[in-house]
Amino acid sequence: MSFEKIKIAIQNSPQYKLLINKILSSDNISLKGLTGSLRALLITILSDHLERPMLVVMSDRIEAEQLLEEINELVVEDCVGFFPGGEEDPESPIIVNPRRVGLQMCFLQNLLLDRLRIAIVSSEGIAQKLPCKEDLQKDCFDISVGGTYDLYVLVDQLVHFGYSREVVVEKPGEISLRGGILDIFPYTGEEPHRLEFDGNRIESIRIFDITTQRSKKQVQSLLIISSPTAWGKCNASLFSFFPDNLLLFLQDPDLIMAGVEKEIMKKRKCMLSFDELTNHFNRFQTVSYLTLSSIGEPVDLGGRVPGRLGKTIAEIRENLASLCDTRKTVFLFCAGEERRKRIEELLDLIADPIARFHVDPGSLSRGFDLPSIGLTVLSDCDLFGTPPRQRRRERFKMGVPIRELSALRVGDFVVHIDHGIGKYQGLKKISVREVERECLVIQYEGEDNLYVPVDQMERVQKYAPKEGFQPSLSKLGSGRWEKIKTRTKLSIKTIAKELIALYSARQVLPGFSFSADTVWQKELETAFLYEETPDQTRTVQEVKADMEQSRPMDRLICGDVGYGKTEVAVRASFKAVHDGKQVALLVPTTILAQQHYRTFQERLSLFPVNIDMLSRFRNRGEQKKIIEQIKRGAVDIVIGTHRLLSNDVRFKDLGLLIIDEEQRFGVRHKEKLKSLRRTVDVLALSATPIPRTLHLSMMGIRDMSLIGTPPKDRLPIITEVAPFDEKIIVEAVEREIARGGQVFFVHNRIRSIYAVARMIRRLVPGVRLAVVHGKMEEKRLEKVMIEFGEGQYDCLVATMIVESGLDIPNVNTLVVHRADRLGLAQLYQLRGRVGRSDKRAYAYLLTPPFHQLNSEAIKRLRTIEEFTELGSGIQIALRDLEIRGSGNILGMQQSGNINAVGFELYMKLVEEAIQELKESKEKRIGGDSSETECQVVADFPAYLPESYVADAGLRVQVYRQLSLSQTDSEIDILKDELRDRFGFIPKETINLLDIAFIRLLGQKNNVKKIVLREGLLKIYFHKKWVECFDGSEHISQKLRTMIDSAPVPIRFLGGRQFGLCGSVSLDEALAVTKKMLQSWN
Repeated sequence: MSFEKIKIAIQNSPQYKLLINKILSSDNISLKGLTGSLRALLITILSDHLERPMLVVMSDRIEAEQLLEEINELVVEDCVGFFPGGEEDPESPIIVNPRRVGLQMCFLQNLLLDRLRIAIVSSEGIAQKLPCKEDLQKDCFDISVGGTYDLYVLVDQLVHFGYSREVVVEKPGEISLRGGILDIFPYTGEEPHRLEFDGNRIESIRIFDITTQRSKKQVQSLLIISSPTAWGKCNASLFSFFPDNLLLFLQDPDLIMAGVEKEIMKKRKCMLSFDELTNHFNRFQTVSYLTLSSIGEPVDLGGRVPGRLGKTIAEIRENLASLCDTRKTVFLFCAGEERRKRIEELLDLIADPIARFHVDPGSLSRGFDLPSIGLTVLSDCDLFGTPPRQRRRERFKMGVPIRELSALRVGDFVVHIDHGIGKYQGLKKISVREVERECLVIQYEGEDNLYVPVDQMERVQKYAPKEGFQPSLSKLGSGRWEKIKTRTKLSIKTIAKELIALYSARQVLPGFSFSADTVWQKELETAFLYEETPDQTRTVQEVKADMEQSRPMDRLICGDVGYGKTEVAVRASFKAVHDGKQVALLVPTTILAQQHYRTFQERLSLFPVNIDMLSRFRNRGEQKKIIEQIKRGAVDIVIGTHRLLSNDVRFKDLGLLIIDEEQRFGVRHKEKLKSLRRTVDVLALSATPIPRTLHLSMMGIRDMSLIGTPPKDRLPIITEVAPFDEKIIVEAVEREIARGGQVFFVHNRIRSIYAVARMIRRLVPGVRLAVVHGKMEEKRLEKVMIEFGEGQYDCLVATMIVESGLDIPNVNTLVVHRADRLGLAQLYQLRGRVGRSDKRAYAYLLTPPFHQLNSEAIKRLRTIEEFTELGSGIQIALRDLEIRGSGNILGMQQSGNINAVGFELYMKLVEEAIQELKESKEKRIGGDSSETECQVVADFPAYLPESYVADAGLRVQVYRQLSLSQTDSEIDILKDELRDRFGFIPKETINLLDIAFIRLLGQKNNVKKIVLREGLLKIYFHKKWVECFDGSEHISQKLRTMIDSAPVPIRFLGGRQFGLCGSVSLDEALAVTKKMLQSWN
């Protein structure tokens, strides 16, 4: 509503009326006074007023994307589009980015359908050659519910249009055919679509979720357009898609043409010539806005940059009130409803509102002042004097569902809980009592094979050791596996007992109880530039709650680099300082100390907090002075290396100790930290993630917060794997330098690193380059790293020394030489060094020719390349890091046990050991199924037919999901998923689901085994359970209820085995068993 009021005020201004008259007179016009978000508002108003299409050409792609977001905030319908230019030469060895292709096609599709009123393009895309409109329309067709299509002809047509056939659809441009179901992920869509056929007729079209692969909602039609790979001649331009009454809006025409000239030089074959583009510009009416100067007599819209309102909340409120007293109307827009409420509370607007001041949700980069009409528009960035944040909406999500990545593949190592480590050999059908069933084949030492029925898949887990470890196969029947498992369990129990004892002792220690949040604390948190993730918000609340308790806090925060741990530390520090306490932030390296020092200074600049740094980069005199100030209490927050633990450093009143990457400190330092833990609140930060399962199982033993969600609007990193080519290095380095950024070039061989540096200097003359590696003198190493962080070098050639702990936002290109030699966790962490700002980041992983790589290296590289979307498939990419993280918490000596039994089984043993100690119950752990599980033996086929689910990998996924189901609702969900993904469920699969359901009922009712055969039903109970209730009226009543509920005669089994039996046909067996077991509850 406020946006509409602002639009009306601008439309009624004399300046706007002058502008509109000139446009209606068909004049070419130049503008000035378009400050901040006034530009987006003007474009939106002109589009509404003139009812003619507009093409907005920006000189800079980042600004173009920012303008797109602002205009999207201002318009109701989806009528705005952005055409991203091709970032690479089509003949370049660098692979084409499918996300950009999708955005281009989506834009062109919307143009063909006349959906766009405002089109935005930067100098990168305006001169790109395209197929003519008529040709593109021919390569475009609509698929509708109720329509008739030959399914196989349709698939062939999609392949011709550039789509690839896959087992599972994972990213734009892929299709998957399963019987009468066709999955399509259109290049032009945000989400994949599922077409269900009945013969040749389409029964339904459903949008489905890429992660769960389940349908979400129905739609009536789907438009398909061919991909650029299927385009023929491209001799037309973007202008051919617009009518003659197009209005061109050019920001800085000279800069646009300079940018176009660079693009033409790089990609001559796929670009219009300079003269052709100029001719196109001359065909249409033009409104030009020059940011620095204007040609001729420009129309001045009168926009001015709003003045700073003050440094404190009290000053800001006072100046806002004064501004409104001068009969000005002020609108403040905040990024989201939650932020709006926080600002209203800070400014005390609910109890004491300011006349003519309005606070509304809305995303604007910068505000503006229009003195001539008494209007001021502010963004929350203007309010706090912070730089505008770049929020991006990524239309196309890429990534692989975790379930797919963890699926078994032939040749993978697996762990059977009862038999040990083997090699998965695939699925095989075997016949038992003339009934076909499917089994997993696992090969053990001596090429012995174990056949595991698919209904026992919960006994089998994928083996995950520490990366690079190659396990030995277990020998069936040797007893060796049981000894390994017993030894591991004893080790885990010892650690669990120590952890519980430590936690119990800490509960009784006295500590300082910090006060609740103050106005200043809320002011600091409101000024945070970014939207907190749910994990970050929860972690902040947990830390504050700990600090406000009377016992000392000792909390560990685990999360990947860049996920927001430092912001949690800033808020905790400020809370401590506000109560008169000192804070020490301990880091393992001088470089990290410098980074944190800079971050804390920026975040706390508006408050009277004295922050200093104690490290070897302070000379002896400076160190002595800082230590004296710490002793006097003149320093509120001190950031430093292990120098802070020296005996001469004494605090006047230390209240909070923050330790970053504690595992990187030595034994002597850890002993000093142990003594500090008894008296002050401690917050430990770790960039090595841990598994969520470990986090959950340790709740109540170690205070721990897990930040597992990446920051909202973080741009995915474009990752390309390619054979080594000097052209790639030149293109990557020059492009990054051209946009003002820096480059990491990783070469993990010290003896040849200087030769690589010389090669880069030869390829990119004039590049400012430095080299670092682990054998350099430490002070020299730190000096180079700090100089690089300050922007004194364009390119840093380094070994894996840059793998962790660095945060340099200006580094947005990474080149890794011989990436095939690095592990998945190393590649993942290296890639995390870039993509930490609002710029698009690139990672180039260079290898020898692909035919020279082994299968494991190819798998690693393919995995890291596919994980472009933050958070997608992250558990697989982080498995080795999670093993490291688990070692940090449980003790590094546990890595041997993890390798011995595999990560998944190890975590299961940890969880069960801790639970046992928590509950003080003596129960056996580690997979003893004799007292907990129910076996079902049935003489009817129960499996997934290949005609229903053709791919063996998918069948294994479904079997595993079914075996892990713990409730009947989970089985029902899987049943719905099968119907959704694969169509009508055959009888064999219905039997499989029913058996799983009966097994669950049996487990709940202490049933050991159920036998279903023609003319025979037997139910056996666990012996220990029967002994517990020997002679009990309770058990007699339960059994009598079961017998009475059966629709056929049931009797007690004779002999030593305790159970029930009856005569029943095979067709009735499942229904009878269900009814009897359900009556038990």
